[in-house]
Amino acid sequence: MSRLSLALSEPLVAAAFGGLCIYALVNTGAFVAFAIDKRRATRTQRRISERSLHVLTIFGALGALGAIFGLRHKTRKARFLAVTVVAVIAHGALLVGAWCVVAHFM
Repeated sequence: MSRLSLALSEPLVAAAFGGLCIYALVNTGAFVAFAIDKRRATRTQRRISERSLHVLTIFGALGALGAIFGLRHKTRKARFLAVTVVAVIAHGALLVGAWCVVAHFM
């Protein structure tokens, strides 16, 4: 391994770990928001707007997917499922790309 690779690997691994932690927090936040909306729906209380749930789905696709199927929330809405599937595919591509970049410098 060259000196440059060793010099880049430590900060890159730290950045990747930090990014994964943030990613996990965002997905957890999306799941919790969907759970709150589900609870409010069953109690006929004021709901979280669909636009907000879509934004959360774009940034926290895995958490939204888990909430949609785990909590059976918004499963009848074709638009929510479509946005979620597209977001999950995009997140998968980004994660694979990030993994390839990190693996290249290891």
